[in-house]
Amino acid sequence: MGIRGKFRLLMAGFFLLIVGFSYFLIERSNKQLIELEALRIADIISNQVLADRAIYTGKVVQKLKADGTGSDRHSAKKSGFILLPAQFIRSVADKVNEQNRGLYSYHLRSKWNLNETQGLQDDFDSWAWQGLEAQEKSGQSSSSGWQSIYRFTEVNNQEVLQYYKADTASAQPCVSCHNAYEQNPDVKAMRVAAGVKPGKQWKLNELMGAIRVEIPINTVKAMANDGRNTLVLSLIILFITGFAAMMVVIIKSIINPIESSMEDLTSFSKKIDSVVECSRDLLKTADEQVHIYEGARTNKGKASINELIKMADRSAMSAEESAAHCLELKESFAESSSRFAKIIGLKK
Repeated sequence: MGIRGKFRLLMAGFFLLIVGFSYFLIERSNKQLIELEALRIADIISNQVLADRAIYTGKVVQKLKADGTGSDRHSAKKSGFILLPAQFIRSVADKVNEQNRGLYSYHLRSKWNLNETQGLQDDFDSWAWQGLEAQEKSGQSSSSGWQSIYRFTEVNNQEVLQYYKADTASAQPCVSCHNAYEQNPDVKAMRVAAGVKPGKQWKLNELMGAIRVEIPINTVKAMANDGRNTLVLSLIILFITGFAAMMVVIIKSIINPIESSMEDLTSFSKKIDSVVECSRDLLKTADEQVHIYEGARTNKGKASINELIKMADRSAMSAEESAAHCLELKESFAESSSRFAKIIGLKK
């Protein structure tokens, strides 16, 4: 394989290495982006739920209380009463979960639930609730704020973000209402059956419940992958263009001159062989001249003198040829030296 082929092979390997490493970095960044985007969406959803309940409690329930009614756990059986804030949120969640085609879902969860469907349902509920309780006990929730609890897991062969956000006793009416419910015999019986100590009495900002959000990652991944694919394609085109331009420059400025210099060296070697051959002819002719001269001295014959003259002519011609070859060698060497100097950037 020549220098041109080796160079192309080296550049192809380097190109594949760069593209592979870039794809690895993009894929890892894309995964982090997907997770961050899913968390951002979960945070938006949970904040929206908290805002909806705050408005419902502050604007609707408080107005009805001022009018003499309010919200009640059994509002369907009482004239003038409406759903509890938690019941209102659950009704909205059921409707949203039904209509959003699996893009996300959210539910209210609590260790002190008043509705059986809103208790801790699975291992994630138990694990995440313990995490929120640990924050409250350590004082982290009051010093630096509540931190959401989440994990990325697989549910029904699908990657899912499971997310928990603390739902606290943010207003005094909420505290008073739930403290009163905890004194009801049926609620106490529910606590005992669930293995929870009955009679819980809250204070403001204490942990009362949680908002659980689930987001299938495939939804977010599809959006992120579109951007990733565009970026990867753009980088491949950029790399191909850049490497092609670099190969053209290197081939033109380095490889072609090197190949030309190698041809010069081959020609230089052939000329050296010619000089060597001429030198051998000169030596042979000189040797013959010595023999003829010796014979001329012995025989004193004109024929020998004529032979010497002819030999001298041939020697002169051979010497001229050798001189011409040497001059060509000098010129070839100077040209090759100049070309190599240009390749390595040496000023002459």
